[in-house]
Amino acid sequence: MNPSTPARAFLALALTVLITTPCSASDWPAWRGPTMDGHAAAGQNPPLKWSESEGVLWRTPVRGRGHGSPTVVGAHVYLATADLETEEQLVLCHDRGTGKKLWETVVHRENLNTKGHRISSQASSDVVSDGERLYVNFLNNGAIYTTALDATGKQLWQRRVSDFQVHQASALPPSSTSPSCSSPPTIAAAGSSPASTN
Repeated sequence: MNPSTPARAFLALALTVLITTPCSASDWPAWRGPTMDGHAAAGQNPPLKWSESEGVLWRTPVRGRGHGSPTVVGAHVYLATADLETEEQLVLCHDRGTGKKLWETVVHRENLNTKGHRISSQASSDVVSDGERLYVNFLNNGAIYTTALDATGKQLWQRRVSDFQVHQASALPPSSTSPSCSSPPTIAAAGSSPASTN
């Protein structure tokens, strides 16, 4: 397909943070897990039955909402979320064994994108860990930003990666791009802008 056609306007932003991750077999350091194929390591014993009490280790309230999956590294569970009432995009850290919230870091205040489908969220990327740092992508103020945090939630850096505009009411979250673990350490982004029909 010719990239100058109007169909180019529908290309999704693809943002991938590629990092080397030293993780144990029981960790889930990024979307699709440690081997990037959606498979857990052999020998694990996941729950086979679910109910209000069966197959549940702990429950905890989460401020805001998001579409990303939890990231599990060592004794911690990380989650990206967005609170529309306070207009904040955050990363939360919970204790893996108890669910107790250990910290939360506000990555962005205000300028949340409220366009798009009503079931979409403003926190749709998974947090990814390299064993020392955390990385997360958020759509904010018309652009995708990648932010690095240390293990205590302190912001190390933030980069505006690409401008991004929501052009249609899709149920797919506009910033649903999830980081993934790989080698060598690289940050790569690709995006599109609407093509002119004139």
